[in-house]
Amino acid sequence: MHSQHINRLTGPTDDSVYKKTLKIANFGSATLELTSDGNLVLQDADGAIAWSTNTSGKSVVGLNLTDMGNLVLFDKNKAAVWQSFDHPTDSLVPGQKLLEGKKLTASVSTTNWTDGGLLSLSVTNEGLFAFIESNNTSIRYYALVKATKTSKEPSHARYLNGSLAFFINSSEPREPDGAVPVPPASSSPGQYMRLWPDGHLRVYEWQASIGWTEVADLLTGYLGECGYPLVCGKYGICSQGQCSCPATYFKVLNDRKPALGCSPITPLSCEASQDHSFVELNDVAYFAFSSPSSDLTNTDPETCKQACLKNCSCKAALFLYGASPGGKETSHRKRIMGFILGSFFGLLVLIGILIFFFRKKKGADEIEEDCLDQVPGLPKRFSFEELKVMTDNFRKILGKGGFGSVFEGAQTDGTKVAKIILDIAKGLTYLHEDCRQKILHLDIKPQNILLDDNFNAKVADFGLSKLIDRDQSQVVTTMKGTPGYLAPEWLSSVITEKVDIYSFGVVMLEILCGRKVFDRSQPEEEDMYLLSIFKKKAEEDKLSDLVDKHSNDMQSNEEEVVNMMKVAAWCLESDFAKRPSMSMVVKVLEGVTEFDHNLHYNSVHLPSTAALANVDHREENDKSTTQLLPSI
Repeated sequence: MHSQHINRLTGPTDDSVYKKTLKIANFGSATLELTSDGNLVLQDADGAIAWSTNTSGKSVVGLNLTDMGNLVLFDKNKAAVWQSFDHPTDSLVPGQKLLEGKKLTASVSTTNWTDGGLLSLSVTNEGLFAFIESNNTSIRYYALVKATKTSKEPSHARYLNGSLAFFINSSEPREPDGAVPVPPASSSPGQYMRLWPDGHLRVYEWQASIGWTEVADLLTGYLGECGYPLVCGKYGICSQGQCSCPATYFKVLNDRKPALGCSPITPLSCEASQDHSFVELNDVAYFAFSSPSSDLTNTDPETCKQACLKNCSCKAALFLYGASPGGKETSHRKRIMGFILGSFFGLLVLIGILIFFFRKKKGADEIEEDCLDQVPGLPKRFSFEELKVMTDNFRKILGKGGFGSVFEGAQTDGTKVAKIILDIAKGLTYLHEDCRQKILHLDIKPQNILLDDNFNAKVADFGLSKLIDRDQSQVVTTMKGTPGYLAPEWLSSVITEKVDIYSFGVVMLEILCGRKVFDRSQPEEEDMYLLSIFKKKAEEDKLSDLVDKHSNDMQSNEEEVVNMMKVAAWCLESDFAKRPSMSMVVKVLEGVTEFDHNLHYNSVHLPSTAALANVDHREENDKSTTQLLPSI
């Protein structure tokens, strides 16, 4: 005889796969025993049997608890004589069956799992049904899968990885008659489903970082939030998942928890039934509308009410419209309803045909557009709405031709400013990477950027430029250029092409902010130097404050401008090795490559006070020079 003393019967978590209603006062003194005749019994402290498998004399030689949580009693051939998977309570694990005649029964509450509750799921030879117990009667409130039974195999549902499959007329290994999708388990076993006291059939998955997590609510997609019998308690009304009470004669039990239900302000009394009246609720459904034992046919609402008032146990009268009193619906009304329904369905068919042809044509157009998008070298294409905005509703016509008219327009997405910056970047990319020898400009500033009538930017004034062989990574030279635009490595006299990238970053900020690198017109001294303000605003995450106030385009595209400011900050890194190449800047500006937006702005270099004074002096001497207007 094998015996085992136990304190708790649980699995690896508090969620037990197999539970049983047991009336034992002290589990600490209970014993679970596999007797010599093959019966597994649970006894209390007095030796009384609280539960057993009733397998005496069935050649049981041992028991095994599988990795899936199935407790199996087996014979000498290792064949299962009894297994807990055949006797589920409120839970299923992957691979487990819910057999015909068995049911999942929710517990009374989330804290009382030893007693069976009111709600259950059961497989029959007609499908899977949801029941609620009321006055010792099972009322069906939902049928998930229906099928006509012709197979001789027992009907069942099986919890598979990815579905809850139903074999009603079908049998395994054939395709099921139906299935409810379940999110596939990311680990094995790592998943189970449970029927809760509120009627929800929820799926849980084990996640190492947070434990058991709900991943699906299987019945809500079919029932809706208001389809559960106990969703709003007694007398409660559910609408779009919210609970309320019928007006005037009912009050909520708990204002903070309306789902607990309602109570009548004046309790019903059989002795004073003449004082009772009805609260009429229109367009309200009931989960168990049809009940053969209480149905009345060939009646009207008033007769239905009176019948309920005469029955002391009747709490509500439900009337389903659809036939006139006494079944005297006239043929004229039937003809009208038939005409209306026929017209309605005819209209639906016509709409369906139109939608089909519209989608077919739209699909063909989208395929053609996708093909055009794959052809390199074609000009940029715009939608009709984009063209309408850019041309001010096609206000000014410039000319007409055989293929249509030409209208005056301007792009409203800040393209002029973006194009100027991109042209400068492309010009420097050519100097640094596309020439036979690298060309370091060494004096990039607004005065050396020229714009033609079409706002095409050109890099000019190569008086301070220097050639570097391709195999040279740096060059030693004396400091030259314009203060305010000089990279910090000039102090060491050892420079690379990254000095131009630093200067480009300063110019880029001037264009986007609409102000000079040094501006004595500012009332506060700390606001005179652009890079100081930029660093301060960046650390406060307020770069949008610096967007050029005189440019409507940039104001309306604030987010894109702020992103370009971050590219400028990348170019202003104190460590030249961390600055991007000009070709990388071009790719970022064109949207080909992403870059790290989480920059450390404390690495932006700030010149000394003496350098700032030189900037002011240089600007006074450069007033006659053609300037690049940052606010264009």
